[in-house]
Amino acid sequence: MILAVDTSTSFVSIGLKDEKNSLNITYKGSEKHAVSLPKLVSMGLNAFKKTMKDVKALGVGIGPGTLTGIRVGAGFIMGVAASLNLDVATFDSLYAIAKGVEGFKNIAVLRKARKGWVYYEIFDENHKSVKGPDVGKIEEVKDILKKYDGIVLVGDGKEYFDGMKLSDNFDCPRPGIILDITENGKAIPYYEIEPLYIQKSIAEINWERRLKSERK
Repeated sequence: MILAVDTSTSFVSIGLKDEKNSLNITYKGSEKHAVSLPKLVSMGLNAFKKTMKDVKALGVGIGPGTLTGIRVGAGFIMGVAASLNLDVATFDSLYAIAKGVEGFKNIAVLRKARKGWVYYEIFDENHKSVKGPDVGKIEEVKDILKKYDGIVLVGDGKEYFDGMKLSDNFDCPRPGIILDITENGKAIPYYEIEPLYIQKSIAEINWERRLKSERK
């Protein structure tokens, strides 16, 4: 059985697949990811009449996205991998979102970062990354987007930009897509997983400011 998850957005995306069937779960609600993720995985396994011991392949989105969300998904999968002695296929969460979009010359995946900033990555019609992943000020990213023709905007950060925008239904990685990425991706030892934070946390920024202040 294959288990793939992504918690880098406000959604929890979970894909489960055995030899015959697959199950796609997308959740957005009041429960925090750390609470909903294990519950939903357990429900999914029960639907297959399987247990975690039946899982033979794992995949997880490593961001960029919400720092806490990324940690929840990565931590959960690392724990499962350690207990089952399995490697893990990791994937760029922005790429997973872009893979759900078809029929456009260019795709810009835009995710909210700290105030005034967005994570971004631009893909061509074949879902090949041509710019990013990176984080930038909104005004600077606006100038970057102007360089690409026929571009469509997707992700919760699209609200800051003018242009053709897809509905919010495309703002998270689709479970079927992360299953496919996991099944065909390269797995690495779980202890080598490195979240793609890109943006420094507020704690890190404040710490650096404090150090600079003390040096003056």
